[in-house]
Amino acid sequence: MIEEISSAETILSEAVKIDGDGSGLTFRANKFLVAIGLNNKNGTDDGSRELSSDRRKNNWWGSVDGPEEATFNQDADEDGRSDVIGNATVKPFLRNPPGKERQGKGNGN
Repeated sequence: MIEEISSAETILSEAVKIDGDGSGLTFRANKFLVAIGLNNKNGTDDGSRELSSDRRKNNWWGSVDGPEEATFNQDADEDGRSDVIGNATVKPFLRNPPGKERQGKGNGN
């Protein structure tokens, strides 16, 4: 008997997935409105490849509390608050969505 291991319904959408050297990647003032805002695949193995830089800050994660942490894709939930997988510094984060009305004010510290 062949058992199905995974299907499209079990893989949650990801806004940014890093599966290589992400050191030059910059993302700021984004609205991460999917289950996983950032998947740093390089930071999930031994924790030695953390994304920590001014290049990854001031993003909206769907909540004033910033992102949640998940250990792998299927561990994330779809509660309107984007998750982060792997090691990544995402602070400061926006406490309001960026845009004309709210201007993305707040820093999540």
